[in-house]
Amino acid sequence: MSWSVKINEPVGGLTDQTARVNIGDAGSSQTFDLQLGQRGTAQITFIVRAGDTYQPTVGSPIYIYQGSACRFAGTIDSVESNWLGNAGDFTSILTCVSLEGCFDNLLIPPRAYTAQTAGYIVADLLSSVCSGVPVTAGTIQPGPTIPLQFYAYDSVSSALDDLCTLAGFVWSVDPTTSELNFCVPSAIAAPFTVTGDNTIWESMDWLWSRQNYRNMQVAKLSFDAFPPSNDLLAPGSLTYNLNWPVDNIKEAFVTSALRAHVDWTMHSIPTAGDTVTVGDAAYTWVATLDNTQEFEILIGASTGDCSFHLQHAICADPGTAGVEFSLPTWENGLFNGGTDPSSSSTTAWVKVPGAAGNSYGVASSNTGSLSWATATATGGVDGTSTSLNVGTGTSSDSSSSDLIYTQGSNVITLAVAPTGYLSVVYWRIGGDCIAVRDDALIAARAAIEHGTGKYEMLTDDSSETNVQSGLTFARAALTTYDDLPITFYFYTNTDGLLPGQWLALSYSGASPSLAALVTGNWLVQEVTATLIPGSQIWQYQVYVVNVTVVNYLNFWLNLLRGGGGGGSSGGSGASGGGGGTGNITTQYVTVAGSSPAAITPTFAAADGALLVVIVLQDATGYAISWGSAFAGVTPTTVPTTPNTRSVLIFAGSTATGLWYVLPTLGRLM
Repeated sequence: MSWSVKINEPVGGLTDQTARVNIGDAGSSQTFDLQLGQRGTAQITFIVRAGDTYQPTVGSPIYIYQGSACRFAGTIDSVESNWLGNAGDFTSILTCVSLEGCFDNLLIPPRAYTAQTAGYIVADLLSSVCSGVPVTAGTIQPGPTIPLQFYAYDSVSSALDDLCTLAGFVWSVDPTTSELNFCVPSAIAAPFTVTGDNTIWESMDWLWSRQNYRNMQVAKLSFDAFPPSNDLLAPGSLTYNLNWPVDNIKEAFVTSALRAHVDWTMHSIPTAGDTVTVGDAAYTWVATLDNTQEFEILIGASTGDCSFHLQHAICADPGTAGVEFSLPTWENGLFNGGTDPSSSSTTAWVKVPGAAGNSYGVASSNTGSLSWATATATGGVDGTSTSLNVGTGTSSDSSSSDLIYTQGSNVITLAVAPTGYLSVVYWRIGGDCIAVRDDALIAARAAIEHGTGKYEMLTDDSSETNVQSGLTFARAALTTYDDLPITFYFYTNTDGLLPGQWLALSYSGASPSLAALVTGNWLVQEVTATLIPGSQIWQYQVYVVNVTVVNYLNFWLNLLRGGGGGGSSGGSGASGGGGGTGNITTQYVTVAGSSPAAITPTFAAADGALLVVIVLQDATGYAISWGSAFAGVTPTTVPTTPNTRSVLIFAGSTATGLWYVLPTLGRLM
């Protein structure tokens, strides 16, 4: 089967230029490469003979055909000429970019889409912003309804990437038809099944790697995303030890005010699923920690152990995080955990001294296991306060500072011993980070590698001031990279494979080890073609992947931007408490004692708002249903397995007043 190169020339139109292609000894320089969702490239070398006035034009459309089928479509990006001797012959090396490159160069003017499907947005961008590009609509599937999507001079290619992220789709341009496809990975079948008969055996490479793999994700946020620590210290000393090493001190003052407090008593070991509310946080007792979820406390072997676990969870003690309480649990915003020196009970102390703390509530779902002395803290008394000037040991104003601290140390020094209580409000070292961890994956890797099994990654987003946003991002990052990617490439002389195709590999007649590794369906990620020198045959190197590698971290960083703080409170029956202002609210729904259980959102859907619904099954497990405020696409197959947790993420729409599940990230966990 012959091949050809055609160029749509400024003068003369579409012209077959195959005769000018150098297919002699330099034939190996004829190559093209196509990649999924990215601009591809091609390099074609012409020989222009002496006396020939032909000159390729940068920007001209170029097409590479195998027989009658176009296998590369794009434009000439550059032309480099090199003279051969002194007779006047020269080569012209044409470097080309594929049609996907059209979308890199187009910016979307400010516009917004409300309650439209991802496919609708793609089709609209193609017909409006991309009007005039040599690409038409191919397979464009609708995908999910997006409550709000807006652009302000984003490139069309980045918009396509983000929409694929949200929908779990892939996008590509088919050079055969010059059509844009936006669809699930399995939508476009490859034209044939790859077997041993159409594979060059010595060329095959199967790679199972740990690239980008992680089983723990840390998100570094703004300190303002987290409540600060607050230590109240007795008067009369020049040197004090704070509870935690200091990163920075927000404020310090001497006060005559007294802190409110409330005692708790552990009567018996809690039952899994019991909850205890301390101020602005609801903690759940569990038999096994899930270190991707916040505010879980491990049930201890004794009542004393349980009491200590709760105390450490309230303070988010970094020394026991992930062991006694779940790793992403942050410090309580209203209370410190401690002991009451006047009794044998354990005490929750309000952080800020004063009478306002007397209104801070506490609760227990199982008072037979844990009871509070009162329903709110008591003993808070207002007083007078005097602010102190705070400096570091290396600061130029340290001589005028009332209080000196050194970053990384928990020791503070005062110029004058305070005559009242000293209150120090500060952020501890690492107090700007939140982490999630998959302990099962760590154990599995440790068993294989005979090591720790830990693969930990930190991502810095120091501008993020919403802790719930940061936690959602960390979970998404962990979910993205918690599988070891598998890639497989092979060479074939059989024409017709393109990126975005769903390819069946069948090596059933080959060695059992090869068949076990590669038999099945794979997504074509990249195709690189090289013309065999002196022939009419293209040889194709085909890269396939076992999963669609979609990087949606930037999507979440953009989507979850905004103010406010998230919170949570427990629920029962088919109801759940919600908390938070701004973009994100978490709603806990405990399913117990009824079937089916209807879920109703705790606040109205709105543009830019996210709702994280966490469904907690009791020891029996019941089916659930969704209230009318949830869009009809909401999944009803939430697991009914006893004592399990499912997490779904919804985005709101002001236009429809409905919550829409995000299918890629609003997933069951």
